[in-house]
Amino acid sequence: MNYLNGLNVIYYSIIETIKTKKTQPMHIADELEETFSNHNWSMIKREEDHIIFKKNTNNYDYFDIQIGSKINISVPLIHSRFQYYTRFDLDSADYLAYIKNHLDNYEREKTRN
Repeated sequence: MNYLNGLNVIYYSIIETIKTKKTQPMHIADELEETFSNHNWSMIKREEDHIIFKKNTNNYDYFDIQIGSKINISVPLIHSRFQYYTRFDLDSADYLAYIKNHLDNYEREKTRN
């Protein structure tokens, strides 16, 4: 193997490691924990492939994040006991913004009422 091919192998290995770390639940939990706690939510489950944040003042409102072949996210619907469910590809960078936007919308709507 020549020098450039060796560098390419190392480069692609690093890129794959970065992609993997961004979708690991512990990375997601670390990214979101402070944001949720600032809004009076608690992380009630922190496992290798599953994270749940629950509103401290309400037993029905929770954000459920499961990672398998895709990132599956369930968010609370305001004034309901039901959840809205969606999924993202593992290589998507949009899931964190999606979760944070739903949390912000939830908190904004709850303070209005």
